[in-house]
Amino acid sequence: MLVGRSSKLLTVVLVIVLMLSGCSSDDSSNNQPAGPDAETKNLNAQVASYDLAAGGKSRFIVGLFTSDENFVSWGRVDLEFFYLGRNEASNAPEEVGPTGEGRFLPVPDSGGGEFQPREGPIAVPASEGRGVYEALVKFAKPGFWGVRVTVDFKDGPTQTADASFAVLPQHEVPTLGDQAPRTENLTIDSSDAPIEAVDSRAQGDGDVPDPELHESTVADSIRKGRPAVIVISTPVYCVSRFCGPITDMVASLSKEFGQSVDFIHIEVWRNFEKQVLNKGAADWIYRGESAAEPWVFVVDGDGVIVERLDNVATADEIRAAIEKTM
Repeated sequence: MLVGRSSKLLTVVLVIVLMLSGCSSDDSSNNQPAGPDAETKNLNAQVASYDLAAGGKSRFIVGLFTSDENFVSWGRVDLEFFYLGRNEASNAPEEVGPTGEGRFLPVPDSGGGEFQPREGPIAVPASEGRGVYEALVKFAKPGFWGVRVTVDFKDGPTQTADASFAVLPQHEVPTLGDQAPRTENLTIDSSDAPIEAVDSRAQGDGDVPDPELHESTVADSIRKGRPAVIVISTPVYCVSRFCGPITDMVASLSKEFGQSVDFIHIEVWRNFEKQVLNKGAADWIYRGESAAEPWVFVVDGDGVIVERLDNVATADEIRAAIEKTM
């Protein structure tokens, strides 16, 4: 049986953040649309972080969308944070929190490649640059928080959007400085599981794509003292649709660093229809009733986590983390 570490309060927080993460609530006069069709392009914000915690700095990421389903991309945006309450979100901020600047992180395209950077922020179709804005933020205490994102569009007026989210007392998922779980994940040599449990993309002809990502277990890499890049994702069943491109991007990086670093993909589902998780994925990301993905972890030769990237990861971030292990 899979057992999480969430207390009753944390379970409530996680449930409510899932309800709030897709919402944005700002009807101020500043919420004027950008671009030539100004009357139809209201701005919406969605917090994309999976595991924010009070205390040290957390990686905060937020996606921005227009009412006509374009992504807000490129450039930088301003972030203002507000504390909304411990057990439930108040209608008005209880305290003013930190401020910061979000930098754009492009999600790899459908083949794992990179988009051509542009001057921004601008609203574009997903095919021209989708992604999130990232900032390292220190949240003073757990509870409910709000963010106001201000976008100074290159092709239109300044706009704002609000979103709410939860901050936990401590990280639920292994974090920087932790020892990595010694996971005996499935590989192409595993004979006790269906092939799609190794990689959900293998459902068709049974061949496992990117076999170089399915040759080693995390436990084996740590025993050998080899650094490892671990992507936990379900390319076929991913809700965010980021899993496939990010898995492809990690596979492309294995061609650069595969001689000195192990690259490992852990499929989330052993049986998607019955909602049975792979134990290898559960070791890392299943906490309570939540197993949000994708995730990328970089582990050094001593088995210590030196980087963890939730939901959105870029090749540059992973390269920089790999360099820490050399």
